[in-house]
Amino acid sequence: MSSFYNHQPRRKHSQTSFYLKTLHCQPSPIKDYNKDNTQQEYLQNMLRMQQKEIERLEHQNRNLQILTEHQSKIIYQERQNRTHFIPKIQDKDTMGSQQIINKQRVENPLDKPIRLQRKNTINRKLTVLFQQDDTFKLNSLLDLNITDEELINNYQTDGSLSLIEETLNDEDCFLDVIHNYPPQKVSIIYDKLKKLYHEHNLMFHIILKLKLLIQKGFMIQNSKLLDESFQILRESILTIMNSQEVKIYLIDEEKKELYSRQDNHKYQIGEGLVGYVAETKQILNLKKAKYDTRFAPIDSNVILAAPILDNQKCYGVIVCQEKKNAGIYSEEDESLLQLLSEQGKMILCNVMNHNQLMTAVNKFRHALKSSIQFIQLKSQTLLIQQAQKRLKEMMNSEIATIKLVEHIDGQGIMGEAILNKSITYHHNSYNSQSFNPNIDLNTSLPIFTLPVICNKQVVACAQFTQVRGLVQQSSLSSIEQEVLELFLQSFGYLISK
Repeated sequence: MSSFYNHQPRRKHSQTSFYLKTLHCQPSPIKDYNKDNTQQEYLQNMLRMQQKEIERLEHQNRNLQILTEHQSKIIYQERQNRTHFIPKIQDKDTMGSQQIINKQRVENPLDKPIRLQRKNTINRKLTVLFQQDDTFKLNSLLDLNITDEELINNYQTDGSLSLIEETLNDEDCFLDVIHNYPPQKVSIIYDKLKKLYHEHNLMFHIILKLKLLIQKGFMIQNSKLLDESFQILRESILTIMNSQEVKIYLIDEEKKELYSRQDNHKYQIGEGLVGYVAETKQILNLKKAKYDTRFAPIDSNVILAAPILDNQKCYGVIVCQEKKNAGIYSEEDESLLQLLSEQGKMILCNVMNHNQLMTAVNKFRHALKSSIQFIQLKSQTLLIQQAQKRLKEMMNSEIATIKLVEHIDGQGIMGEAILNKSITYHHNSYNSQSFNPNIDLNTSLPIFTLPVICNKQVVACAQFTQVRGLVQQSSLSSIEQEVLELFLQSFGYLISK
């Protein structure tokens, strides 16, 4: 076998022949050589094998480089074909006119160094911009937590926008990039242009949604009823978010629960998905809500929920279920829902302000009617009794009392208010050192105490429990104080006579 292989013609650059020679042509080192020579020749053979392997890998690497360049050229050619680029065939007349135009475009030799310097400057800028990261995201425009200065900075330093701006800044620069730059870099510009087109298309649809949001906002502003306003808001969310179902939950602060005015479903704060959003005060975007172990089984799989916040205080939760196109809610949808939740806050503030205004009007009307009735009363005792009744009704309190100065004698919480000539508030009158059960209201409820002044003299003192339905309201509104002053002034004038 060894003689057969020795007479075979040698094959250049063949590893197979090398391995065969190594295995079959070499005599057995154990039989023909001593131990040292055997070890040395074995190492030499191994070295030759390693060198052959290195040469093979280098050869493969060169082939891969050639293939990569060839692939880039093919991609570039295909992109040119997709643009339907057809070279123009010019006749003699056209070629003649073109030559005349080219002669007119001949540059001044003095301008050539300036043009080359400018071209080198642009090339250096483009080299940096090719490596610059994208810092601007379209959905950040809708984020109310990002300031305008941050948005402008991100927009101006965005890699894609800066690269396109620099490329399109000059026609010669653009043509130079298209014709002379490597296909890989031209492909990067193509991808960035494609991204900008996608964002432009997305921005167009967002502007349409914002236009609808503004139109619905005017309708909500004109509505004074809570249910009507939230119905308009719900219709806006259905259209803008493209949702199959939308539910709005409001918080009952006394019961510490959320309730829906659509189907009367109720959740405790912290209970279920709705309670979780109210407790964490964070927007929640679920792609697979059915498999979320934090909540009880949910019918919908795609859910987007956002809290209605005012100074980090939660007043309700908006829940969008399943998109009509069977898709998922994007980051842009999250930002839009946050804007819609701001409209929900405006609805609540609008309705509350309207209710406060109507309450104030009713209280002024009540105070005016009381003054007219007081004039008809002849007895001081009846006057005080009617004044106490009117005070209780007007301030919606459980208990109210009015006492003359001579019956107080500077004692109790009333005596303290008379001394200071100002309104006082006590969360629990039993905890006050000035409390006197014979003078003050005998209750653990929060109370307001204020003197009745006529002609700069204190003639009496009024005391009533805190307004029902409000928790720890330690001060009266300006409207309530004005109504009380009008009411007590008319009472003081009549009682002093």
